[in-house]
Amino acid sequence: MLNDSKYQKALKLLDHYKAIGFTEIPLDENDPDLPWDDVVEIADGGTFRFNVSINMHFIALHNSGMKFRWYINLEPHGSNGSGTLRFDTDLCVKVYNKLLPHKRKIFAAILDSKVAALQKQAEEYSNAAAQLIRDAATLKGLALV
Repeated sequence: MLNDSKYQKALKLLDHYKAIGFTEIPLDENDPDLPWDDVVEIADGGTFRFNVSINMHFIALHNSGMKFRWYINLEPHGSNGSGTLRFDTDLCVKVYNKLLPHKRKIFAAILDSKVAALQKQAEEYSNAAAQLIRDAATLKGLALV
């Protein structure tokens, strides 16, 4: 098993990776040098909260034929257990801007597939908040009697 690497370091070791049979190298998602311009595949990841995929994976193809793969988490660290979806929209904008225009459409379509779940959760919380306001007013009214 290969640990997540930094892209520039992996490039220096490319011949070694090929010699031992690697065709794909996982990259550290926090690497500032990720090969965004070489992305050939973008897909939903396998981590879910509230039945919504909260990560995505990217595959870039280097001119040597080696593939590089990394994931991004669409929610900030620590969101698990919060009781709500908490998309890191700043990260989504940054990733969108790093992608080539024809890949942005794919990325945006994947994000768009999550909008209905976010809207549903927002409506549920809005309804719950309205009920709490009504309950508080009723209790306050009784306290004034």
